[in-house]
Amino acid sequence: MKSFILITAVLLGIGFSATAKKRVCGKVCDSKGEPLCGVTVVIKNSKIGIVTDFDGDYCLDSCSSNSVLIFSMIGMETEEVRVDSLNSIDVSLKEDLVNLSGSFYYF
Repeated sequence: MKSFILITAVLLGIGFSATAKKRVCGKVCDSKGEPLCGVTVVIKNSKIGIVTDFDGDYCLDSCSSNSVLIFSMIGMETEEVRVDSLNSIDVSLKEDLVNLSGSFYYF
């Protein structure tokens, strides 16, 4: 009976650690290495997100190892990155000239 309780406690502990929330921070730059201000960083399939500051920096406190971060900005290609065991994720976004050219309307 003691071994059953011990095994159950260990399995529950593993389950809780897999969903533990952690802080993930990083920097978002363009392809030239210049910081991007105003990039939206969202945890996929949630309403949790933030916008990068003037230096391209961000921090999210509600990430788990299963989380996928979505980095998006008008004129740039959207990037998705899985958090896994990372605490710091730096991203370089590429220009999206195809989608940018179709978003202007001339009167």
